[in-house]
Amino acid sequence: MRAVRLVLIMAVVLGMAAPIVHMALAQEELVASLEVLNAGVEVKLANTDVWVPIRVETLIGQGDAVRTDDTGRARITFFVNGSETELDPNTEYVIQEMQQTSSGVRFTIEVLAGITHQQIAQLLEGDSYYRVITPGMDITVRGTKFATRVEDSGRSALLTFGGLVEATNDQAAAEIPPGYGVRAPVDAPLSDVVPATTFEELDAALDGCTASFSTDADVRLAVRVAPSRDAEYLGSLPPEDIVAVLGVNEKGDWYRIRYHEGYAWVSAVGLDVSVDDACPIARYPNDYTEDVGRYSWRGDDVELYAVVVSNVANLRSGPGTTYTLVGTVRQGTTLALIGRNKSGSWLRVRTPEGQIAWIAAFLLERIDAAQLETLPEMPASGSATPETTPTETPVPTEVDESTSVDQ
Repeated sequence: MRAVRLVLIMAVVLGMAAPIVHMALAQEELVASLEVLNAGVEVKLANTDVWVPIRVETLIGQGDAVRTDDTGRARITFFVNGSETELDPNTEYVIQEMQQTSSGVRFTIEVLAGITHQQIAQLLEGDSYYRVITPGMDITVRGTKFATRVEDSGRSALLTFGGLVEATNDQAAAEIPPGYGVRAPVDAPLSDVVPATTFEELDAALDGCTASFSTDADVRLAVRVAPSRDAEYLGSLPPEDIVAVLGVNEKGDWYRIRYHEGYAWVSAVGLDVSVDDACPIARYPNDYTEDVGRYSWRGDDVELYAVVVSNVANLRSGPGTTYTLVGTVRQGTTLALIGRNKSGSWLRVRTPEGQIAWIAAFLLERIDAAQLETLPEMPASGSATPETTPTETPVPTEVDESTSVDQ
């Protein structure tokens, strides 16, 4: 074996005589070809400490390492099954295991730095496997196309383009389907599996794109578990609280945001939304739904709610009928109570859709006086109309569904 290795060293140094080395090595172990795509490629043979520049091509085997500099690019082809790996600049790659047994072929590859693009032929027979080790995760594949990235910090990322890839580390495991990616720092859990076809998209889906939401209306945005008004309500927040988005649905009218311990969705309809044009925002299916099991609690920060008892009740811009009518709510609607006027006869509320408005207190279920006192006294938020305040009338016991009432 020592003589065979000496022949391989000479081939590396001279960048020639590869066929002779291949014939000799075939009797001892599997080999792969290394082709230089851009100058700046070096090889370190197993059990040596010397990096040797490669000019054109050579053969490499188990235990050998390859690295590229700022401009170097290389392609590695495994003869046994035709699998290929391309190395981008500033990448370091080691063949830890490359063996053929009586029941299959086994590969273990370590990526220490940089970006690789790997296309693996089917490994169906016996106990065949193809594994990639990175500082942040281990990757197992069986016939697929994928890419890996390892940053200087060791944070590792994976994108899948075909087949199915499994990523694991000490904290978690996940299957990554085509069109999705995952990321993990060293000694930390895997990230969520998110839509991405480039590493820039993966980073944007996990770190967010700078954004701003604004509107002239006095509203809070309803936060839901999916990009649909029919999806489960999780809570609400002011538009100005959103400073980054992590995705958008296919229709482009709902945005994914961080919310509590996980992620959620807000509608962009009726809002002025600005997202950093240079950020490759992730696209999610319109029927995508978040995992609500991640939340330790749901709802708003308020603790007091009340249910509408009138068939239809008016919402006003201020505490009185002289203020502009801004909407209606139907019987059974649960409103979050966020304030009151001095007498407590009008309450400032937030609807399930996030609208902020005032409603006459008698249109809601009876509220304990002590609880009512806990609400902050709030000034009117709208402008009163020039009309005079109408005379109060008794509260009807039954109201036609087509009629809205307030005080």
